[in-house]
Amino acid sequence: ASEPQLGVFVLPLFWAVGALARLTGGSILLCWELFRFVGGALYILAFWGLSGVYFQTRGHRTLATALFSLGGGLDWIFLALDAAGVPGLDRLLYPSRFHWNWSTFGSMQMPNWIWPAMVLTVAVKAACGSGRQRDLALLGLMPLLWFVHPYSAMVGYLSFALLPLAPLVVAAAGLVPMPWA
Repeated sequence: ASEPQLGVFVLPLFWAVGALARLTGGSILLCWELFRFVGGALYILAFWGLSGVYFQTRGHRTLATALFSLGGGLDWIFLALDAAGVPGLDRLLYPSRFHWNWSTFGSMQMPNWIWPAMVLTVAVKAACGSGRQRDLALLGLMPLLWFVHPYSAMVGYLSFALLPLAPLVVAAAGLVPMPWA
């Protein structure tokens, strides 16, 4: 981290990067990039798997995955237009200047973000299933987030904790009857 830390979190992802560098004799930077590349590829593959829940045809899944993969990755267009002097881009430039906007390409800049994003995507896919395999997958995946990136784990747990409230909110808005069962 660029700031002093209290040392209260155990982050095996960073240990794994260091261990890979030690085992291969490569540099930390090279192993960091390798983790970034592998994590990004797995993230896109995890989205492909999740898209099968929502899209029935291969073409729709491919389009959804392509859009997901390019999400946040087109900010270079706004930056180039700004550099060329095109006026009126202020509202578009602000969100594109930061890589922590949870876009696919933004997340791919940091392995400690891309890996938890991938784990959360796999967890969402598991949550869309049913039965014992779903429960076992979530039981193993969610705690894994704490070891990769604790802040992502907080977001993940909060997101999953709010899921049971969604039907109640929809019912309270009068869109569907109250799901009393």
